[in-house]
Amino acid sequence: YNLHPFYSRGAAVSDRWALLVAIDSYQDACLGAVPYAEAGAKAAAEALTAAGLPKKNQVLLLGSHATQ
Repeated sequence: YNLHPFYSRGAAVSDRWALLVAIDSYQDACLGAVPYAEAGAKAAAEALTAAGLPKKNQVLLLGSHATQ
């Protein structure tokens, strides 16, 4: 049972939103790299599109665009 106020059990997939954020390498070298994180986020976005979630309802932030 989900009590989140934005959760709607009956909402159509086309009425939902997705935020995908991925960074392959950080400005701070102490954090290390995350190889393929951006490619994985792109693949997830494609899978969401294939599942019926419109691209207009997806926000994909990659690399330096994810840090602004």
